[in-house]
Amino acid sequence: MDELLKAKLNIVETCLSWIKEQHQSGEWQENDLVRRELLLNLEKACQASIDCTSQIISLKNFTPPKQPKEGFDMLENLGVVSRELSNHLKKMLAIRGLVSHSEKVKPAMIESFMLNEVGCLGEFCRSVKKA
Repeated sequence: MDELLKAKLNIVETCLSWIKEQHQSGEWQENDLVRRELLLNLEKACQASIDCTSQIISLKNFTPPKQPKEGFDMLENLGVVSRELSNHLKKMLAIRGLVSHSEKVKPAMIESFMLNEVGCLGEFCRSVKKA
């Protein structure tokens, strides 16, 4: 596996580990600083997954996509990720957009992200490692 790809996957996994730890502790619900850090780690993990996608596409000598969601579609077409995972990853792009405006992200939204979408980043890492 390409070293850059390994490094980007490591970023995703490190961020996910920290996010899960903070989510389980519940501290993010009472502490604005921890909540902002959680959101930054979520944003960083999403960006690293986009970078992984771009690196895979580059290594396959395909033309880079213009939009990140097109990259996830390409990975789906290449058989790297499933359609379901590709759709979850595209939802994470929307979440990433919201996270950049952290003052608009309410605790209930964060809880929903943690329960319904964050796991797709771990699944993404496993899928890329298998490919």
